[in-house]
Amino acid sequence: MTDPKNDTGSLSPDSTLGQRIQDQRLRAGLTKSGLARRLEVSDVTVAYWERGVIKQIGHRHVLGLAKTFGITASELLADPQLRDYQRRIRHEVLHEMIETGRREGRPIDWLADRMAAGGRAHGPTTPGGMEIDEA
Repeated sequence: MTDPKNDTGSLSPDSTLGQRIQDQRLRAGLTKSGLARRLEVSDVTVAYWERGVIKQIGHRHVLGLAKTFGITASELLADPQLRDYQRRIRHEVLHEMIETGRREGRPIDWLADRMAAGGRAHGPTTPGGMEIDEA
């Protein structure tokens, strides 16, 4: 029997982003409206994501989805056609982390130090507390 906490379900590169969102939502035992409440969007938005009507999901929502499902953003965006989208999201998150550091008065090297330590940036200053995967 598979441990549901360690089973990422169908995160196949052959599935669409919408299919992966729906599969992970069902695996997590969430309704569309339950997921929508967690991400502070409408249930119609979740339905549009799952049907592929909305293809470009903002980085905060991608991170929120990944966190809710207990997977990384890279796992959620496994589709090879989404590589440019993944890069854009990583760039936006990195930019936001730098801006957060500036607002908190941190020296800019704090981010470089985090990236050098294991290739990941994470912690309370990362939007949503998510890890940023190196691709």
